[in-house]
Amino acid sequence: MDFSFLITWLLAITAVANAVLGVIAFRKAPRAFLNRLFLGLALNVSLWALAVMVITIKSDYNGLLLWVRISQAIAALIPWFVYALVYAFQGNKDYHNRKILSLLFVSMVLAAASFTPAMIAGLQFPLEKKELVYGPFFPLYALYFSAVAIFTVYALYRQLRLSRGLVRYQLRYFFGGMLISFIMGSLANLFLPLLKITTPDLRHFGPVFTFIMVISITYAIVKYRLMDIRIAVRKVAAYFLAIALLVGVYSLLMVVMENFHIYLEHNILPFTIILVILVAILFQPLKDQMQSLVDRLLYRGAYDYYNILTDASRAMVSILQMDVLLDSLMDKVVNTIYIEQGTFFMKNRDGSFTVAAEKTMEPFSSAGEVELKPWNPLLVYLRQKRDVLLLSDLDAQENDEHRKTLVAEMKKLRAEAIVPIVMESQLEAVVSLGSKISGEPYSREDVSLLSTLSYQVAVALKNARLYQEVLEIKRYLENILKNMGDGLIAIDSRGTITTFNSMAEKLTGIPAGEALGRKAVEVLAPGLCLPIM
Repeated sequence: MDFSFLITWLLAITAVANAVLGVIAFRKAPRAFLNRLFLGLALNVSLWALAVMVITIKSDYNGLLLWVRISQAIAALIPWFVYALVYAFQGNKDYHNRKILSLLFVSMVLAAASFTPAMIAGLQFPLEKKELVYGPFFPLYALYFSAVAIFTVYALYRQLRLSRGLVRYQLRYFFGGMLISFIMGSLANLFLPLLKITTPDLRHFGPVFTFIMVISITYAIVKYRLMDIRIAVRKVAAYFLAIALLVGVYSLLMVVMENFHIYLEHNILPFTIILVILVAILFQPLKDQMQSLVDRLLYRGAYDYYNILTDASRAMVSILQMDVLLDSLMDKVVNTIYIEQGTFFMKNRDGSFTVAAEKTMEPFSSAGEVELKPWNPLLVYLRQKRDVLLLSDLDAQENDEHRKTLVAEMKKLRAEAIVPIVMESQLEAVVSLGSKISGEPYSREDVSLLSTLSYQVAVALKNARLYQEVLEIKRYLENILKNMGDGLIAIDSRGTITTFNSMAEKLTGIPAGEALGRKAVEVLAPGLCLPIM
């Protein structure tokens, strides 16, 4: 059976997927060198996929040879992009150095040589097999790919050893996926044909292997904030999967119809109308299902923000006792994000912060009784930034003394995240959160959830403080009334007794418990009742 149409579709989808991901990354940060290079790589791979797609369609000798040479020329630039991305990811600002320019020159020379018989001498007959006759310089082309692949493996291994926190996870998926795609594509389109290994024939699948890179980098973007384009990729991924599934179903339908010799030459218009109506009806539900699938696969442990925030708001509004409020809050945060331990620090009158509540998951232990002095570097930083501080973000920064100090202070608290609670422009509380039990770093979902909750906590704390102040004033007034030398009886507008102090009990002989809440005329003698009514 001829599956050439399926290969053509796969190459077209590959081209679109790479181009879309590259454009999204570039539009998010057009001036970032990493995003620019990634756009170049994505478009280069997209063009390579399109060139190979044309090769699957072409059948004449001259046209086929031209597009084979075009695909080889385009592929010659891929190693340079991989090499340059290694330097960009390291944060090296000297991008126009000799090594990168030299490799770019080599790539351009090989790309130009691809249009000459020295690289691709011609095609073997019959043309249906599309086997190449290599020129004398083609081994240099293969050597160039091999050298860049070896260097990338070495650079990746070295960076993984030196990196920590979030950067380590980004490296794993970014370069891991890119390297696997690069090696698989090189084997399929370069080394296996060069070694005369044509069973199975994978030459047309070289660009398709870049799907590994697209999926891996998409996961790094969504889960570990690579290039910070999470929201756009999340939406595009859902649409892409829905379209890909529809295309797959259509392709399968065509295969089945061909096997059973079902032809629609005379009924193509009704068939097309029915197909369009079905797509219009099914696309939105299918897209929603794909969105749910993307969330489950790429947002493992993601939270239902609406329910969590609603529950947290309801609990905070209904709980006015400070200790109960803080215990409920820490229990909610620790069990939602599933972390080892969490500690709530409250500001004292002298400006220091002490533990007001803590929650620990078994079998982990708490950080213990810790006091944060007013001049603590973490407090100074939080007063200035007023934003969630992640240990993984500190690990990604330049290695200066200030960063080291902050890292040391967070490790004393066993904290992976620090959340400031700001009230009326003043830092009034700090929430210290330990490591996730899963071992993963804090994601964008975590940061967003914690930032939103910090505002709600600030409001709840203010309400609880006001409630405490009202209670203290009430107790103070009640104590004055209870111990004053004169008898005091007060009633409201309906004649109900609301105040009945101890001296009133002695003078009337009526216990306060029997008088409070009852009508004055029912409790007091007429002579005493008349003056106060």
